[in-house]
This record gives sequence, structure tokens and C-alpha cells, in this order.
Amino acid sequence: MSKKPNELPSKYYFGDVHEHHYHNAPTTSNDALLKQVNHLREELRQQAISTTGVMDYPLDLEQAINPVKLQIKSGIRKPQAVKGGGQYRRRSEFEKLFTLNSKSIDLDQLFCYAKELAEQEARSKCRNPEARQAWIDIHSNIVGAVGHAGMGKTTLAKMLTQNVLQGSVLADTEYVFYIPLRLLNFQKQMSLVQFLLMSSNCHWPSGNNDRFLLDVLEKSNVLFVFDGLDEADFNMASRTQIASSDDITTADVFLKNILAGKLLPKSKKLLTSRPNSMYNLHLDSRPHCTVEIIGLSRVSQDNLCDQICGPQFSSQVKEKLYQHPELSAYAHIPIYCIMTIACILENLRNDTGYEITSMTDVLLHVLLKYIRTDHLRCHSCDLSKLALLAWSGLQTGTLFYSDDDLKAANINKDDFQAFLHTYIDDTSSLRFKVMEVDKRSSFSHLTWQEFLGACHVMFFMPVTEFEMCLKNMVKGQWSVVFRFMYGLCNQQLFVKARKVFSCVIEEQWKTKLDLLEQFAISEARSIATSLNEKQYFCRVCKWVWESRNDRIAKSVASNLPHCISLVDALDPNEEKAISSVLKFDNSLETLTIGKQLIGHTYQVLRSIQPAFDKFLDETSQVVAAGRLKVPVFNLCQTVVTTQTMMAIEPFLPGLSQIVLLECGLKPADAACLADLLKKHNTQLELLDLSVNDIECEGAAAISNIVSQVKKLLLRNCGIQAPGSKALATGLGNQQNMVEDLNLAFNNIGNVGAAAVAANLGKLQSLDLHDCGITADGMCAIADGLNTCEKISLSISGNNVGNEGIKHLKEHWFRFDPICLSDCGLSEECVESIESMIQEVLTDNQAQKSQIVRGLWRQSVKRRSFVEE
Repeated sequence: MSKKPNELPSKYYFGDVHEHHYHNAPTTSNDALLKQVNHLREELRQQAISTTGVMDYPLDLEQAINPVKLQIKSGIRKPQAVKGGGQYRRRSEFEKLFTLNSKSIDLDQLFCYAKELAEQEARSKCRNPEARQAWIDIHSNIVGAVGHAGMGKTTLAKMLTQNVLQGSVLADTEYVFYIPLRLLNFQKQMSLVQFLLMSSNCHWPSGNNDRFLLDVLEKSNVLFVFDGLDEADFNMASRTQIASSDDITTADVFLKNILAGKLLPKSKKLLTSRPNSMYNLHLDSRPHCTVEIIGLSRVSQDNLCDQICGPQFSSQVKEKLYQHPELSAYAHIPIYCIMTIACILENLRNDTGYEITSMTDVLLHVLLKYIRTDHLRCHSCDLSKLALLAWSGLQTGTLFYSDDDLKAANINKDDFQAFLHTYIDDTSSLRFKVMEVDKRSSFSHLTWQEFLGACHVMFFMPVTEFEMCLKNMVKGQWSVVFRFMYGLCNQQLFVKARKVFSCVIEEQWKTKLDLLEQFAISEARSIATSLNEKQYFCRVCKWVWESRNDRIAKSVASNLPHCISLVDALDPNEEKAISSVLKFDNSLETLTIGKQLIGHTYQVLRSIQPAFDKFLDETSQVVAAGRLKVPVFNLCQTVVTTQTMMAIEPFLPGLSQIVLLECGLKPADAACLADLLKKHNTQLELLDLSVNDIECEGAAAISNIVSQVKKLLLRNCGIQAPGSKALATGLGNQQNMVEDLNLAFNNIGNVGAAAVAANLGKLQSLDLHDCGITADGMCAIADGLNTCEKISLSISGNNVGNEGIKHLKEHWFRFDPICLSDCGLSEECVESIESMIQEVLTDNQAQKSQIVRGLWRQSVKRRSFVEE
């Protein structure tokens, strides 16, 4: 008879591994201890429910919000890419982080992924089955989760704990230990049970009873969540000192042994940390399976927005957020996402008339809100001292400050404690850290240090010093600080800054504003002579956009070169910044974008149609002035409305490619586009309308512009024989320019195929994959081939059979190549085709091998089937 999960052994032992001394435990004692264990299990459960039910948010919100899904990717960054206490020193990496398309791991798959990785490692590291199984047993039970400040490490730990308590993850778990490592005393000597219960309010009778509890934990399903390794105070790099469950030692020894699988190896463990601390942990104890939290997906950001804003304001806040790409770039970080949403919401409710468009707005708004709270009214907080500390640290590359550094900035810990470390009474739910003060003090996020450093430069640095360091602050690690400086050039923000910082002198600020304007003008003039026009042009435009100062914008715009060519595609920030400058420019003749103007922005905006249409309208105003050339217009997988279609018109004169793949187009939309292209006589290298329901009516409309398109892709458009006939009529026109036609996955049948084949004209490539063509259709196609010298032809996926292929007997030399996969050919037919090719091309083996694609696959499949 198997034992129940909570049943305890009738005897237990202590001693070394060589000699065990067994003692029979009295039944009454076992019953009493079993009752204590069950009581402890319930206490642990209630403690975990209470602890994980409290979520720390950066702002005073009106209601509790539920945590949202975090993006988790396998593996973590290399150590050399993670510097400065786990914060981003490579700003370009930070700015591109929101575009990551990494494979995401779901929360309930963490330990499945750990087991998969352990099995892979075991195959390469272990020589026998016993060693492999032991390896898997240890390393499949431990997962490390890293993330930079504010990415949601604690949120992830609490979400996993909550799911385990609810039974949706690790459903057979009986005991849950949620242990915030910052609460542990790593200098105190203790037992293993004391270590496990130190951070909880749970009780367990001391003495020899510990053995009973440890026996239960060894045999039961247990989860340990160790949250915040980076906040623990012990030597992480030292080798693990082996300890037994009976030892009295320090907490770090027990922690390392548990993580190494030497103690309680069957339990599941999650360890959260910033990257550097995880790397500093000795290899003996470092989790082999480590994942990285990369923030919030768009879906999660929208979920937060819905919770914080409610139905009345949610859609408006989303629209505002994603109209401004810089805000959406920062919003993948949970703390900035909540801050930004809350700021936009408050701004909408108060109807201030001032639009929040950048992180300069958000951070200054939060500071202003923060210093007005009740808990700071009794404290003296001269934030100019904090700004000086930030600036000094940026100059020396310091991210962690000693007490001497604080004293040098004239910061008294006692005066600043409420502000820097956020000790707040129970009457306030405001929880926000600008700086953490401990043995090593640091700003909670590098962005706060850069923003406050910019505040020092703009409001407190002497003008002479400002002039000296200006030219050294353009590149590298200063790029974000420099943008914040231009952000502080805005008059309305300056008014707010005077309320946050004391002793701000307006005349000095105005002088610096003039100097920044002159500097931007100088950079604008040098664009034409620079080796990288795009880098210089976009950088200057970003400064102008950040400042929202019309005077600076007009001055910069009037000093831009007359012609600018940008080779690479633009990111959303660059697109928005360029649009903001061009509306003031009356001298720019042409701006050529090498790839596509809105190739990234539509990905951000496409789910918020009003915001997307507004962006198109703003951009089209610049295009309509004739100063902007956009060769490629790509709206792949975007819902294109009538308004969107009309907004395309100003782009048409300069376009060479239009991609409207899977955009929900109807026949009327295709007709509208054809009319617009006809009106402007737009000559296109590519028109891709694939995966839209344009049907025969839309195909007929498109047939009117075949004289303006070289490559026409109409794959899976619901076109049937009448639509194919209409297209064929256009192809037969002498002005026809189509060289590449794709009608794959349209049921045009033999009639439609015959119509197209009779009008091959200038076609160099024709794709009729899966078009419902049979042997009769192949006869018509063969007749049409007589007008071609060379053509690339695909008839794959059509059941033409052996009879249909016979019609191509005289045409093998014309194909470059022909695709014949899944055409219902027999083995004998395949061999016959190979023989005919050899007869046609006896000398050129390379050309012979390329003449037929897809046929070999059918041949191999058929031969394998015959062999079986």
C-alpha cells in the first residue's frame, strides 16, 4: 500500500553517511508532529498568498491592478554586454530592445524548459545512464530569471507563486516558500529549518523536531522562490561550502547548497536577480537554466492600460501612447509603462491642453507629483544636490555611490531618506524609488541618472562650463543625456522644473537654450559633408522633436541641405522626428528614404487604426509638398480603410513599390488604388496585393494599370476565370509592362489558364501554383509558350498528370526553371522527363540541373513509397 503524501516515516536517523543511528519515534509524537507540519503548510500557504498579493507599483494608482504577462526569452546576455550593475550602458541596445522578436517562454513552461536543457546537457556531459539521470534530476529543478531594473523580476516570482498556489502550475506542489533574500541576515548562524522560515511569520517547534520537517520536505513536492539575489549581502563568488541538513551555519551556505542540489535536491527552485549578480554567483551554485525577462509585449501593455484607465479613457491613452514612438519604446519596461500610462491619463482627465510626448515630459511630471506628496512635506529635499550627484557619476562612469560620494554632493542621508528610499506610511500607496540608499547607493534606473544629470547641466551648471563640455556630449553614453537637455528647452517644462528644483535661474537657462540652438544649426549644416547622412540628420531631428520648440525647429530646418538621401530604413523614433522638422522646412528639395518610411511604424500602430490614419495624414502632408520621396510603401497585415487608401495618394508620385499584403482589401479598394495609380501615372517595380479578397472585380480594375507595373503579385486573392480573363486582356495590350505575374492559389481553372497563356506577352515569370489546372489547361499553356524564349513557370499543386506533362515535350529548353511539385506524375513520367532534359541539353549539366525544380522531391517520395 502506497503512502499518502503527508504520511511521515515511523523512524528517522541522524549521524554521518557511514553510520546511521535509528530511533523509533513514538506514535503519539508522530501524530503531534504531523499536526504541526500540516499547520505549518497552511501557514506557509497563507503567508505566500499575502506576500504575493501585494504588488509594488511606481505611482499612486486609484485601484489595485493585476500583474500582466511578461516576455521571457531563453538564455541571457553575455557578461561583457552587461555592465554597471546590470543596467544598460549601451543605449542603442536599450533603444532597440522593444523590437526584439525573441522566442518567448510561457510562465508554466519554465521548468519544462529547464528539464529539456538538462537532458541536452546530460547527453554531452555524462558517460553513463546513472550519471545522466542524476544530472537531470538536479538541474531540471532550478531556474534562474534575470532582468534589468524595473523589468519585473519580483512580479514574475510572485506570479509563479500565485499560479502554483492556485494549482495551474506545478499542481502537485504541497509546500511553497517565498523568500525575499533582502530580508535575510547572512551573518547570523542558524539551522537549515531556521533559514527556510527566517523571512516568514510561520512557527515550528525547535529541537530534534527539525528532522521530521526536513524528511517531509525531502519527500514532498516543494517550491522555493528566492527573490532578489542582487539584494543579498554575501560573497557570491566563493565556492560552495558543502553542508548537511544538520549543520549550524550562515544563510548563504544553505542557499548555495540548495541551488547546487546538495540539499533538498527534489524541490523546485526559482532564483531572480539582475544579470551581474547571477554571473557573479559561483558556477557550483549558478542555475544552468537561466532565462531573461525582456519586459512587456504590446498585448500586456494594452492590458495594463485597460486596468489603469478603465473603459472611459483606455482607447484614448493607447492612441496617445503609440502616436509617440519614444514612449512606446520605453513602455516595454513595466515601471515606465505604468508611469507613462498614469501620466497620460492624468493629463487627459485634467484637460491641460499640453500633450505628453516624450520621457522628458513623463519624468518631470512624476517628480512634480512626487515631491507634492504628504510624506515629503516634513523633509528638506534639495533635488539640485541629487542632480549634481547624477552628473558627477555620469562623468566618472559611477553607478554605485559610497557614503563619501554622497557627502561630496552635500547629501545627508537622513534628510533624503524619505525621497531616496521611499519609506511611506500605511496611509499612502505611493511607492516609487528614484534612488536606493544602502551600503552601495545607486539610482534605481540608469534613465533617472541621465535625466537628473541633464537637469543639472541645464539648470545649475555655470554657462562657461556648459560651453566647454557641449561638444563632448553628442555621442556615445551622452546621447540620452543630450536628448533630455533638448527636452528641457521647452518653456512649459521649464515652468514645471522650477517647481521641482530650487534656485533655478531663468536667464542662465535661456542662454543655454540659445547655445543648444546654435549647436543644432551647426550640426544641420554639417550633414551634407558627413560620411553618414542618416546618422547626423536623424540625430538632429530627434533633438528638435524632443525640444518641441518651434524657434529651434525653424532654425534647424532652414539650415538643412537641399537634398538628403537616407540609405537605411528608419525606426519609429526617426520617422516621427523627421516629420516634425520637415513641416518647418521650405528649402528642402528632396529627401529620399532608401527602403521604406513606415516599415516599422505600422507594426506599432496598426492595431490602433485612428492613430495609424493620423500618422499617415501627417506624413502625407510632407509628401504632398513634393519634398519627400518614399520608394517603398509597405502596409503588410494592416487593416487598410478607405481613409488609409486616400492617405496613400500623396506618396504615389515617388513610389516604386507598394505592398498591401493581407490588408483586408475588397474589390472596391483595389479599384480605388488602380484609379489613383492611373491618375498619377505611377510606374511601379512591384505591386503586391496578395491575400486580399479583391476577387474578379478587383482583378479587372488592376488590369487597367498593367502598363505601369513590372511585378504583379495577386496570390490568394479569390480570383476566378472571369478575373483571369480580364487580366489577360490587359496583358495582351501593347503597353503592358508586366514581367512577373503571380496568380497562385486562385481557382482560375483551365479557362483562366488558357486566357493568360494566350497573352504571355513580356512575361518572364508566371506562377500558377494550385490554380485548379488539369491536362486540358496544360495543352493551352503549351500553345502559349510558343511566343516565349525563356520563362520561369510554376504549375505545382495542379493535378495535370502524365497527359498534361506530355504537352511540354517541345518546350523544355524554354524553362528557367519550371516547378512541377505535386502534379500527379507517375514514376515512369518522372524518368521520362529526366530523359527528355538530357536530350535537350546534352552539354550544359549546370543548366540541366536547374531546369526543373520540385520534380526530384516527387521522385524521391515516390521511390521511397515503392521501396516500402
